[in-house]
Amino acid sequence: MNKREFLLGGTALAVAALADARQPLDDGAIAHPLGRLPDLAAAPDLDHWRRYLGQRFAVGDAPRRGAVVLEHIAETPGDRYTQQFTLTFRRVAGEPAPCGLHYLRHDNGQRVAMYLEPVAARRGEACVAHFNRLL
Repeated sequence: MNKREFLLGGTALAVAALADARQPLDDGAIAHPLGRLPDLAAAPDLDHWRRYLGQRFAVGDAPRRGAVVLEHIAETPGDRYTQQFTLTFRRVAGEPAPCGLHYLRHDNGQRVAMYLEPVAARRGEACVAHFNRLL
């Protein structure tokens, strides 16, 4: 990922967080049949993503893009000022997501923008998103 793609992805994520019209609960969590899940658009940190393991997300606005399930989270050791991790999504419906910026929609109403990269070894069956956060 080059600097331009990184900046465009971060801008899209910020815009998506501001444009989201959901009504959060008092503590910022989002109501869901499986319990209260943290708001990913407001704070996409590692602990929040762990609560979504095994959860299904629709990819993009086009129905043909299908859906993915958060399958694995790999944390990269760092210091107390940074947080680095990679999310692996498994495709469960539709066409593989091409490399680029996509909106993932959870069934609790959340919409999160992220840059997805297909995993070459899995031939379109999986994609990853890398996070590098300053704390």
